[in-house]
Amino acid sequence: EEEEEGEENKKTNSTNTVGNVNNNNVNNNNTDEITPVVRPAASNSVVSEPENKERSRVGGVVGPKSILPSSKPQYDQLKNEDEHGSQELAVLHDHADIDDWKSSWMKNRKTVDDELEDTFEIRPFHDIELHSGCGDKRKFAGMFKGYVQVLPESVYDEEQKKEVPYVPPPLPFDIATLLKPQPYLIRVYVLRAFQLMAKDRGGTSDPYIQLNVGDRAKPISDRENRKLEVSSECYFYKCYELSATIPGPNLDVSVYDWNRIGRDELIGKTTVDLTNRWFNNQWRYAHTTKPVERRCLYHPAVGSPQGKLEMWVDIIEKTDAKKFPPHYISPPPPQKFQLRIVIWKTRKLPSMDPITGLNDLFIRVDLESAKHSDSKETDTHWRSKKGVGNFNYRMIFEVVFDPAHAENVRLKISAWDRDIVSANDAIGEI
Repeated sequence: EEEEEGEENKKTNSTNTVGNVNNNNVNNNNTDEITPVVRPAASNSVVSEPENKERSRVGGVVGPKSILPSSKPQYDQLKNEDEHGSQELAVLHDHADIDDWKSSWMKNRKTVDDELEDTFEIRPFHDIELHSGCGDKRKFAGMFKGYVQVLPESVYDEEQKKEVPYVPPPLPFDIATLLKPQPYLIRVYVLRAFQLMAKDRGGTSDPYIQLNVGDRAKPISDRENRKLEVSSECYFYKCYELSATIPGPNLDVSVYDWNRIGRDELIGKTTVDLTNRWFNNQWRYAHTTKPVERRCLYHPAVGSPQGKLEMWVDIIEKTDAKKFPPHYISPPPPQKFQLRIVIWKTRKLPSMDPITGLNDLFIRVDLESAKHSDSKETDTHWRSKKGVGNFNYRMIFEVVFDPAHAENVRLKISAWDRDIVSANDAIGEI
């Protein structure tokens, strides 16, 4: 026990040289007391893998109109308690890695920068508009969906040297399945919306997803999980499940702007023809892993697109729903980090005062991103000669990393000559 206490004292003394430090000036004569930070061992933050290793999937369905949960136990942070009773958060690094997270459901999955049906060589059915009236009274009356084929009655046979009855090619779909509508499970994976038109005065929107098949009285709405104050791009990473009959009505995926007062506004919607997809052999068999498509969002009153929606659609027979559980596409939770910077000294900086040849030096550090910016400065080294400045200054920036939409963060370090009367002079930056 005495040997163990001695080893603990050595560890405690060694940890007093590193740790969290507030923004302060450090010199050799006055050394600040530093609070040690005890991190849990790596073995404490590892969760054993299940034997089946089905980590990218979630079994079971909450209901036919349910929205799959947006959290996962494997992504949760573990709270480890040290010997002093303080709690430290240990992050699960094995599956929370962004590359591992995306590769679990993006492996062998292509991305189409358009509606997927525009890439099909052949569409099983034709969509023809029906109108009533004529001239100025002509108006839209509905849609006709069907298969139209113009064939000759006979063809000339070179071998027989005569006209023979024409044998039509087989239909591009199973007529027996077409005549017997069946219920199917539709899974809609929505990744993100971008290039959205703003609906609020401040140039932002509060978008959320709404899905509907045909003219159902109660569509699936994700209004409670709206994204607040979005400029033009937001990330959803959610899977929605609903039932549909094929052949039957189309699937509408809409993006609405939430309003605190008044009715929500439609930003735009996209329509997926489920019947054409299911009976399209190119979609059913050529794409074993359905591609991600970037579909345009349209508003009935506006002719141009109001944004784009990145998504993909799976159509599954009811009997096979349990065999193919949905992909879990929810991202790992955001993680908090500390960026620690130490400014020791400068040298060979040019003088900004041609008369005295001196500088009143200070260093500014800026952490810039699209959504957040932070700036810190050192103290001032007055009357610096020959561009030499001594600071021994430490800075701490709180950084939040969100794997769902990692943004570019720019670190800028600049040197300045402080002026009391006029503006400070910029010496240089990196």
